[in-house]
Amino acid sequence: MILDQLNQIESGAHYIFIYNDLITFRQIYSYYAKILLEENNELILLLPYYETTDSVRRHLRENEHACIDVRKYEKEGSLVIIDSVRAYFRSTSIMTFVERLVKHVEN
Repeated sequence: MILDQLNQIESGAHYIFIYNDLITFRQIYSYYAKILLEENNELILLLPYYETTDSVRRHLRENEHACIDVRKYEKEGSLVIIDSVRAYFRSTSIMTFVERLVKHVEN
């Protein structure tokens, strides 16, 4: 199962997920985000493309297997959700933004 494989990924690894539909992908990212935030105390950067940032927040909050306190994690800086087009095409590069997140984690 994909979730078992996700749990074995080393921190800092990068992967591309190809999925059949958005509903399945929502289930995967909601469940995995819950594990990373609540059990592993990780930082998550989500850059949605096929759905809005509000939609991602709603699915993280309302998914029956996740029920993540999105507001809490965004406020403390461990969950960041930014529209991918906005992130890639703003005057500040995505790498500058990621570097700021890394500094936040280090502090």
